[in-house]
Amino acid sequence: MKKITAALLIVMVTGSLFLSCQSDLGDAVIGASGTSLGSVDTDGDGISDGTAIDSDGDGEADGIDTDGDGTIDEEWSSDYTITDSSDSSSSDSSSSESSEATVTEDGTEEHPFLIETADDLANVGAESTGYEDWTTSSYYKLTADIDLTASGYSEWSPISYISGSFDGNDHTISNMVITTSNSSLERYGLFRTLSWGAVVKDLTITGSITLPDTDGTTVNINKTDKYIGGLAGLAYGGSTPGGDSAVASTITNCHSNVSISTYGYMVGGLIGYCQYEGVEITGCSAEGSVTGGAAKGNKSEYGAVGGLIGYAEGAVINKSFATGEVSLQEYAKYAGGLVGITTDTSTYKNCYSQGDVSSVSGIAYIMGGFFGKAGGTLSATNCYASGTISGDYNDGGEGFYTEGSSVTASNCFAMDTNTASGVTTLTETQFKTKSTFTDAGWDFDSIWTIDDGNEYPDLQ
Repeated sequence: MKKITAALLIVMVTGSLFLSCQSDLGDAVIGASGTSLGSVDTDGDGISDGTAIDSDGDGEADGIDTDGDGTIDEEWSSDYTITDSSDSSSSDSSSSESSEATVTEDGTEEHPFLIETADDLANVGAESTGYEDWTTSSYYKLTADIDLTASGYSEWSPISYISGSFDGNDHTISNMVITTSNSSLERYGLFRTLSWGAVVKDLTITGSITLPDTDGTTVNINKTDKYIGGLAGLAYGGSTPGGDSAVASTITNCHSNVSISTYGYMVGGLIGYCQYEGVEITGCSAEGSVTGGAAKGNKSEYGAVGGLIGYAEGAVINKSFATGEVSLQEYAKYAGGLVGITTDTSTYKNCYSQGDVSSVSGIAYIMGGFFGKAGGTLSATNCYASGTISGDYNDGGEGFYTEGSSVTASNCFAMDTNTASGVTTLTETQFKTKSTFTDAGWDFDSIWTIDDGNEYPDLQ
């Protein structure tokens, strides 16, 4: 068990913080030195005008040092006030004691396990030698930036799963590199799985995931079980396979700049697959390019690639975005600038995608600037897609989404050709004009910002 020791100094001071001292005028000796009693405000303006000096050791001020040389320059007046006591150890009414207190990291919310090194990170949830208490349900907190490659982890083996809390503490895990497929893993990312109840927040990840399909030489990914994302391959929502209720995983203020090129079933810049309804993603982003497709020879009806999420099943997405290019390889079917496929009661509010969406030629795909396929009773409010659609999309290609039913879009915008209800097609000039969005009721006081006339809207 890891422990940290901190020295605690407890100081007990009696008497007022603001002391008013006086002595008989004329007792001070100009030029005399003595003990500093604290700063002095001589004119009541709240600003220090010098330091009170006790020249005879009786604990009372005899004069003022105005030039900082430690000697009296002016006599003391009863109208003056000492605004702080700088030498409490000289007073008979002060005492101090020190004690040692030991704080134990026990993986609770109050005392999370501290991740200081790449080795610590690799042992999250492992319960391995030296980390016996580091369970999958523990609380963890990152205390420093970690460069995995520089720390000897040239190939990252994903953390199996967590159902506890991982606080990135606004730090960055950089140079995460995954190039080796393991048939037993099935899911790839910093984490394989964010299980029920998992909380991940305030974390940035950079790196690359490259898992190419092969003709028997390197990697052969089965279409049915490979979920790949910069943060996690799979995130669970608020129910179990048996239909029982559960606590959905939540992801807040997490940012992935991980480039991904792979043949996988569901591939996203942040999360591969949000399974079961209720996964919450707030204030997150993905900036890396995402290229994906189902395993060779296994064209899937549901193979999906998205800038942020591959497949979102009833997810709740707020104030999040993707900027990387999205490309479909062979044997996958759906691609979206933000999400490849989104279904059930998914909701999207104040989100955007800026990456172009493209496909290899010769195969029919379904692609959209925001969603590839949008099914179920989902909604999108105050969202936009500014990327373009290119390549072979015989089954449909639209600026916002292509295939969907019972989709409610409100005050949304797209750059490319669009026929979706509730979505307005804009020119580049219109996209860079603030009034385009304020006229639609978008909030530029607390949610959005824009360099009017020069840039697209961005989240604050």
